[in-house]
Amino acid sequence: MTITQPVPGPLPPLPTIPSEEQTPLVKVLLALLEHYQATDEQLRTIIGELEQRVCALEAEVQRLKNLPPRPNIKPSALDQDRDDDDPPPGGGASGLSKRQRRRSGKRNKRLSIHRRVVINPEYLPSGSRFRGYRDFTVQDLLIAPLNTQYRLARYETPNGEHLVAKLPHTSTMPTSDLP
Repeated sequence: MTITQPVPGPLPPLPTIPSEEQTPLVKVLLALLEHYQATDEQLRTIIGELEQRVCALEAEVQRLKNLPPRPNIKPSALDQDRDDDDPPPGGGASGLSKRQRRRSGKRNKRLSIHRRVVINPEYLPSGSRFRGYRDFTVQDLLIAPLNTQYRLARYETPNGEHLVAKLPHTSTMPTSDLP
């Protein structure tokens, strides 16, 4: 843990005072200022070396205690100017946080999908643009596992409204075309 307190910057350069105007007190004060400036530079160098040493010792303590290393936090990457036709980052599941999308994606990666069903919206106005799919995975268990991924089609209407297909009711889901 490093404690950093605000340290004032180096002193401004001293004004030149002609020697005939220097009183004995001014001469002593000028000598003290020169001494303190030299000391200040030395102390700043020592403080920098000590801060590096403290960071190295903290890292060694973390390693010896088997603590995780310090996180590498990257600066925020805000959305750059993107075209209106581009889907939003992350596949378009804008209602979910990154953590929720990532968590379900990891689980779904291990599943083998036995059947994919594409579902279009019931009502689709003319001029609507296709905006991709919102995947919804259902894991059923029949004597053998049956993983169905319903691809709910998403469209944007000419007036800017978004339409997403609805999932079928579980009682009406087809089971006759099983592998």
